[in-house]
Amino acid sequence: MQGDPCHDAYRQPGGHIRNAAGVWSLADDLGHLNDYACISARSEHEVDVLRSFVPHAEVLPCATLLQSDHFDIKGIEPGEPVVEIPVVLCFLRLIEDLTPIIDAILHKKLFLPFPHYNGDQSFMRNLPFNREKSVVLDRLDPLPLHPVIRQMD
Repeated sequence: MQGDPCHDAYRQPGGHIRNAAGVWSLADDLGHLNDYACISARSEHEVDVLRSFVPHAEVLPCATLLQSDHFDIKGIEPGEPVVEIPVVLCFLRLIEDLTPIIDAILHKKLFLPFPHYNGDQSFMRNLPFNREKSVVLDRLDPLPLHPVIRQMD
């Protein structure tokens, strides 16, 4: 069975493990994941989506997020409420009035360019949102990126 062509290119036949899968809430074709011997998701919400296709899916956060050193995010105080926003290009097509929605968020906003291959950093920097309570990070290598993601609840 096939899934996303980008991910299928890396799939190997056999009973492998798919750890810390990220899934879209509206995913509707994940049956191919039943071929894995073990599959886990990063959060309860993601595993709930997975279980409608893969009943044996479990929650298991990505180990790299748990073992990375802390990364100080300039402009955000420890314990300060912050909303991480991973804006990608398709959001303009999928979300009407994206900028007013972002501006309406009361807490400080952290824009994290991830994944790197979509031109997310350039896209985020050019969105016309109110930057008064926002931090836009530069593209990060994996070692600092993991602890930034870990800090988001």
